[in-house]
Amino acid sequence: MEQDLSTSGPEHAAYYHALFSGADDTLIEKEQAFSNRSCCEGNGQLREFYFEDIYFGYTQCELKGIKVLTYQNCQDFVQMHFSLRCRCAVTSLNDNRIFARFDHQQHNLLYFGDRPVQKKIAPEKELEVIIINLSKVFLLRYLKDSSPAALQLRECLTALSPGKLCQTNLSITPRVRTLLYELINCPYAGHYKRMFLEAKVVELLMLQLEQCDQVGTTPAQLKMKEADVEKMYHARDILLQNLENPHSLVELAHLVGTNEYYLKKHFKQVFGTTVFGYLNDYRMEQAKQLILQGDLKIGDIATMLGYKYAAHFTSAFKKHFGYLPQQLKS
Repeated sequence: MEQDLSTSGPEHAAYYHALFSGADDTLIEKEQAFSNRSCCEGNGQLREFYFEDIYFGYTQCELKGIKVLTYQNCQDFVQMHFSLRCRCAVTSLNDNRIFARFDHQQHNLLYFGDRPVQKKIAPEKELEVIIINLSKVFLLRYLKDSSPAALQLRECLTALSPGKLCQTNLSITPRVRTLLYELINCPYAGHYKRMFLEAKVVELLMLQLEQCDQVGTTPAQLKMKEADVEKMYHARDILLQNLENPHSLVELAHLVGTNEYYLKKHFKQVFGTTVFGYLNDYRMEQAKQLILQGDLKIGDIATMLGYKYAAHFTSAFKKHFGYLPQQLKS
C-alpha cells in the first residue's frame, strides 16, 4: 500500500519555504515517538531541529508499506540525503524521470527545483534516514566553482531544474556516520547547541563536497551487479560486528559468498577504501567518541576495538588524528 504525504508532515515543501523565508534564527526542536502511527508506519521516532537556513530530520521506524512524499515549489532549498538504512527513488513528475536512487549507507546532495518531485521509499523493517535541508543562500556560501560537480549543481540551481551533486551516490564513511550521530546526540543547549549544530552541518557539507571531488578524480567505476553490492554491505556489517577479532580477508570473502580478489576490488568500489582501511577509520572514530565520553580507560578502549596491546592502539590513534589519545582524554 502506498501512503501519499504530499500535503502533510515535515517533508512538505511549504514547511521548508516558511522555515527559510523567516529571519528568526531561534533553534526549534521537536521529538516524537510513535506506535503504529498509520497503516504504513509501525513503531518509531522522529527527531527534528531547525533554525534559519537549516532543517534536520532523523527518522527511525518500521516502514510496513511504500511511502510516497511529493514535493512542490522547492526551489528555495537543497537536500542532503543520508540513507543509513533506506531504499528510495526520486522522480521528476514533469517527465516521469528518476534522477536519484538510494540504497543503504549512501548519501548525496539533491536539488528539486521548481518542478513537482516525488520520493518513493521502499518498506524497511528498521528504516533509518537523515534529511538535512539547506537554504540556497546558505549552500552558495560554500559551493565554489572549484569542481565540475559544483559547477553542474550551480547550473541546476540557476535553471531551477532537478539535479544532484554527484552522479554516483557516495558511501557513508565512518567519519560521516560519526558526524551524523553527533548531530543526533548533541551535548549542548541553547545558543551553544545552535553553534554546534551549524558547525557540524558545515563539516558534513565539506566532507560531502570533498568526497564527490575524490570520486570525480578516480577512474570510472565498473557497473556492479546489485547482488555484488549487497555482498559488500554484508561484508561491512560482519566487519563492524567483530571489531575485537576481525576475520581475515579470505574468511570474510567466504562468509559473503565471494573470493578475496573480488572482495578487495568490489569493497573499494562501494566504499572508496580498502576493507582494513574502512575498519581502521571506524575504529578510530569509535575510539574518539569513547574517549570523549570519559568513562573508560585507554587500555579498555583498545581491547574493545580489537587491539592486543594498548601501545599499538596509541600509535594507530596518533597516526590517524595527529595527537595521542591521552591528550584528548585530558
